[in-house]
Amino acid sequence: MANLVEQLRNWLLKKRPFRMKRLAKDPVKPSKVNETLTELPPEIEQKLKTLVHELPSHPDSKSAVLEALSDAIAHWQEHPSATNNSLIVIASPVSAVARILTESLTDWADENKLTLVPLNWVERPVDSQEIKSKLREKLAVDDAEPSTSVAVIPNLSWCFLRTAEGLDGIDYLRDELLGDRRRFWIIGSGQVGFRYLNSVLKLQAHCGEVITLPKLSGQQMQDWLMPVIETLNIQLDEDSIRERLQELKEASSESPTKTTVALIDGTVVFLRSLFRSVKQDTLSLNPETAKDDGSDSSWQEYFRRLARLSDGVGTIALQLFVKSIYYDKERKADKTTEPSNAAHKPEANDSDQEVALRHNVVCKLPRLPALPEIEQNELYILYSLLVHGDLTLSALADSLGEETPWVNNSVQILRSSGLIEQRDHILKVNPLHYPQLKRKLASNNFVINIQD
Repeated sequence: MANLVEQLRNWLLKKRPFRMKRLAKDPVKPSKVNETLTELPPEIEQKLKTLVHELPSHPDSKSAVLEALSDAIAHWQEHPSATNNSLIVIASPVSAVARILTESLTDWADENKLTLVPLNWVERPVDSQEIKSKLREKLAVDDAEPSTSVAVIPNLSWCFLRTAEGLDGIDYLRDELLGDRRRFWIIGSGQVGFRYLNSVLKLQAHCGEVITLPKLSGQQMQDWLMPVIETLNIQLDEDSIRERLQELKEASSESPTKTTVALIDGTVVFLRSLFRSVKQDTLSLNPETAKDDGSDSSWQEYFRRLARLSDGVGTIALQLFVKSIYYDKERKADKTTEPSNAAHKPEANDSDQEVALRHNVVCKLPRLPALPEIEQNELYILYSLLVHGDLTLSALADSLGEETPWVNNSVQILRSSGLIEQRDHILKVNPLHYPQLKRKLASNNFVINIQD
């Protein structure tokens, strides 16, 4: 059974890399937000991309899934007719929830004698009117199916479109969740999409246990990313960090009224968040106490800031981390001296040039890009993308009830500003903008929780 899940994961990575890879970007309209690797030598750039892409989902995220799953499965097996028979795993709308779930189940399936019935989709059906029939075709309970079967829907977003007919698939799943207790259900979903479905269809009332993947702390992110840092011998750029901290310190001493009117559209929630973050930065990263030796404490402060800026979301943190890395041409390369923060041992196939260049890779303080100006009609486009995770242009137009040419004009503007990314025919929100975008949407009365 584990092979089925592993095959699904590999298929997702191979066939839908933009949905699953962490650094896949819009190749046609790169923006300043995506100027991540342009200053790195090609050898180091490729090495960094490979290391980040090959990072497994955070172990603590998988542990959270497996712990909840083990308890829920045990209760269901003991009392199949009296216990809820589903587990819903909620993640950030910019996270690859399908990847997290399939990686978790790959480890888990080997240890349990359960028949897995995965929904091996990599996108929603092109015709939204066919979603229900295709779900029934893939997930219908066979009379010969054992009583220990587990249906797996890696991404609920692919099972609906926000149209009249596009929600029939969710109606079907609601009936199935409570209709046949012989089967257990594991479903992954984005936070915004699940909130929307719960608001219009009361979906949660039909579900069993619902868990939200916990936010990652700075220490968890450090444990996760330190192998990349060590492999490339990445050094902290202490000078740029001190300069940035001084800017933050000066900003925090200014009058809130004077500073925020020019930055934010008068949004009180965002103002409070902004000045709270500035205060936290100046307190936790004091330039007077920052060390000059790239010590462990300096990295701890770096990752504390990374966790806060990313709201604890691994996808956002990875992109902020990569965006903060660059090649310092002025730094003297020394092949004989290993930096104090790295335990890298040169690999046998490393060239001398790679070894030398690796010492010039430095990391500056992470920072979110400024949120571009957004028109009211553009907010509806961005919200629909967050509800669905990703969409084609035609599906986006259908979800909005608008003509495709009109939607396309706005999409191209949003792509140019870096708010939307497109690869092949798939559109999605740029993860780097999500922390500020969700506050913007919340202040305009969209169904979204800024705490998510």
